Amino acid sequence: MLETELDKVINGRIYSSTETVIYTLELLGRILKENRNPTLFVNSLERILKARPTASMLQNAVRLLTNNLAVTEISTLDDFIASYENTRQAIVKKIFSDIEESSTIASRRLANNDTVMTNSYSLFVKRTIEKAVEEGKKIKVYVTESRPTGEGVKFAAELSDKGIETYLIVDSAVRFFMKEVDKVLLSSEAISANGAVVNKIGTSLIALAAHEARVRVYVVSSTFKFSPETLVGELVEIPEIEISEYMPEGWEKLKALKPKSPLFDVTPPSYIDAIITEKGVIAPEFAVMMFRESFGWPHSLAKYQADIDKLKEKINKLTG
Repeated sequence: MLETELDKVINGRIYSSTETVIYTLELLGRILKENRNPTLFVNSLERILKARPTASMLQNAVRLLTNNLAVTEISTLDDFIASYENTRQAIVKKIFSDIEESSTIASRRLANNDTVMTNSYSLFVKRTIEKAVEEGKKIKVYVTESRPTGEGVKFAAELSDKGIETYLIVDSAVRFFMKEVDKVLLSSEAISANGAVVNKIGTSLIALAAHEARVRVYVVSSTFKFSPETLVGELVEIPEIEISEYMPEGWEKLKALKPKSPLFDVTPPSYIDAIITEKGVIAPEFAVMMFRESFGWPHSLAKYQADIDKLKEKINKLTG
């Protein structure tokens, strides 16, 4: 059962990056409570972080978690579990607060009768569109399938269920339909110090088509998704996923065929008009200033592995 649940996170089977973080934190909490095995807890966390190196929100959540555990008096496993749960709840509360704040700001960029294009599955983008509709604006939405995992299908269905005029299009039709689009709304897995945005594979092609058509591109996100490592020259690693199950029947007979798919791609800041977070609207070129405000300067944050090592030290003291 645990392996099945870990697989959902490791292989990108949870569509929203934000929901992935919420699910991961809840899963790790259950491992602690039900198994009372802090070593299994840390090993599971390490597996997830290594499989999802672009997950900046998760890495930043781990930083908050380890920093909180470091300053909290913990003498028993029950203390550890209680401290983890309190921190998890605080992190989830911040995430939903950021969604509300960011989407409120982003919805003001949408006008009545706007046609919007988006992809993948994003709580931030979804709430932005919902808020615009709640404000009385008529919005039409184009959503790409978002291959290979196809989470755009679910996203489009949910928007349509809310009475929003929604069209599901194949990924390769982005440039064809861009002439009908007024705004592009994108989400993010990570945002780098230079304003580049890591998001579901295919995002950069949407931004490129929008740039060509002079359509404004907005990224709706949270400062919790900023990648502080990029301030000191670290690159965001793009993982690949196993896509055999998404291939047409009979493909395995072609012995020389090797299916490949990265999970994300990188959209350069020159293709993005603004990044909208809970702290306001910024030009991608000024993202570094927001980084300095959020993480300090000179930048002194350790990589997340150092935070994991702190957790291990704490656990070793508890388990003897």
